[in-house]
Amino acid sequence: MEEDLYYLPNQPFRTNIAEGKTEGEKLIVEGYLLDSDCSSQIKNAVIDIWQASAEGEYEDEFYRGQIKTDKNGYYKFETVMPVGYGEGTAYRPPHIHFKVFIDNKEIVTSQMFFSDVEGRDGFNDEYIINVKKADKILKGNYNIVLPDYNK
Repeated sequence: MEEDLYYLPNQPFRTNIAEGKTEGEKLIVEGYLLDSDCSSQIKNAVIDIWQASAEGEYEDEFYRGQIKTDKNGYYKFETVMPVGYGEGTAYRPPHIHFKVFIDNKEIVTSQMFFSDVEGRDGFNDEYIINVKKADKILKGNYNIVLPDYNK
């Protein structure tokens, strides 16, 4: 699986995973971590995030980090808009990877995509981040709904 090629565990906790980088369009992603019932919010979970840069490259030091959901299951992080990479049938559209951990147990590994994959074969629209531009900053909203898991 691709995430095994690019995922690096034990990244620092930080709300800006592109800190110190000026390339790319600023993107703020926020939302709630929800249980499989789509309404119960999950507090104190860890979301591990990684993505390609604005140049379509994975880096060991940047574009990675962990965040923790608050008492209401809310999360927020800052980054830059990733770009796609690869060619032909190996092309990957822009996306952000994430893993969710509850009590140090990995619950899910998934990806957030952007509107350019809407309606395309192989992509489910429920994985698309709702992005709007406000004050020259892209703001994305994405609620993560966990699969049914053994609590």
